[in-house]
Amino acid sequence: MTGTDLPFLTQTQQFIPETYAAYRPLIAEALRFFVDRLSAERRAEIVRAQSVLPADAPPSARLVALMHCCPVLHKLGQVVARHRGLDADLRRALQELETFAPVYPFEEIRRIIDEELRRASIQEDVLIAQGAMAEASVAVVVPITWHRTPSGPPQRGVLKVKKPGIEERLQEELAVLAELADHLDATREARELPAFDYRDTFDTVRDLVAGEVDLCQEQRNLTEALPRYSHRRDVWVPVLLPLSTPRMTAMEYIAGTKVTQVADRPAAERRRLARTIVDALIGDVVFCRDGETVFHADPHAGNLLSPDEMPAGSLAILDWSLTGRMAKRDHEAVARIFLAALLSDAASMASSIEQLSLSTPNEAGLRSSVEEALRGLRRGRLPGPAWLVELLDSAARCGARFSGSMLLFRKALLTVEGVVADVCEDTTLDALLVSKGLETLWSEWPRRVLSWPGSRDFATHVSNSELMGLFAAAPLAMGAAWLHAWHDWFRPAATA
Repeated sequence: MTGTDLPFLTQTQQFIPETYAAYRPLIAEALRFFVDRLSAERRAEIVRAQSVLPADAPPSARLVALMHCCPVLHKLGQVVARHRGLDADLRRALQELETFAPVYPFEEIRRIIDEELRRASIQEDVLIAQGAMAEASVAVVVPITWHRTPSGPPQRGVLKVKKPGIEERLQEELAVLAELADHLDATREARELPAFDYRDTFDTVRDLVAGEVDLCQEQRNLTEALPRYSHRRDVWVPVLLPLSTPRMTAMEYIAGTKVTQVADRPAAERRRLARTIVDALIGDVVFCRDGETVFHADPHAGNLLSPDEMPAGSLAILDWSLTGRMAKRDHEAVARIFLAALLSDAASMASSIEQLSLSTPNEAGLRSSVEEALRGLRRGRLPGPAWLVELLDSAARCGARFSGSMLLFRKALLTVEGVVADVCEDTTLDALLVSKGLETLWSEWPRRVLSWPGSRDFATHVSNSELMGLFAAAPLAMGAAWLHAWHDWFRPAATA
């Protein structure tokens, strides 16, 4: 079996948004390339998964079945499942990957659990459920009830058990992705693809995704996340249980509803939940004084719950296997991009992007990207996350290369944007984050009065000098923006 034997791969072109229509043949070819280079055993597994589907199954269902067979594609499906630019039927199909019904043989998972408990000499009384409750891209989740002591109160928990052989499967797929990256680099000019370092980007993603199967790292991430959210009464991070081993993570069970399944709740409650999601996952990362900020890098809807035992608008954040770290210099560079955007200062924006980049982008291309981003603001766009992601993506096509953590944060922004849109249609990630920024800036004024003018030791990462420069230049910037907007308005007519 080869990718050619799966005709639905070509049919998936219809799901690619019109904005990316030029890439439809390339994406279909990339999927075939990926399947063709898997082992014969893996390809046979894909065929079996396709054979159990009804003969008239739509291409979206067949694509989801393929993605579930491949942990890298499974993760990709979770990331884009809420992207509003995709076909609605495809979005609904991909959302099945967020909380996939268990299909892995439970007998094998139970054997691993028994082995791990025995190997770790865990003496607690543990009652294991008769079946799994969910299946993720790299693990299976099994409910348990346990007693720390024989006479102690029972506590509900879950075991996240790594699938046997998942490391080997992941390594095989990541190696294929590296081949695909080399192929794209080699054929980039002939295909007139963007000037993008595909291999370098895939190498960065490979290193980050490979860490997702390291459950010991996940357990450290959980331990680190708990104190970070301890000041928030509206966020719940599961507590790690003393049953964890390198092959399974044990944590408390949190009863709740997936955040995107709250359509029947009052609009005010959904707005509060959307704000909590943005504040906890993005706002507390962007507006943070710490030298380095840890963030949840896999915030798809399957990892976000509205807890039953907390007030309305609260949030439980699950699965901490994948996290990123944003350095202070990255915070400051992003802040300077927004500051320059408010001043319509294209040169400063380009300079800030170059400081954020690990490589030197094409100067003319970057300037063009910046000018296009500024035109968007003059047409009424908010200078928020969606605008920033488009700007950085455009810069990447001009040769800019960003750190692995910045790529992860871009992924988190994209995912949260889609989740918020499905939680509450009355608001957006951009609007909520801009509001959070203004609230944070207002709360800083008492400290700013006593601070050195050049200090950026603030959650907004902007100094008093920069703010004074913004206020002083605002009238001129507004006038220039008005003139540019006037020019933009009449330019098409003049060109015609």
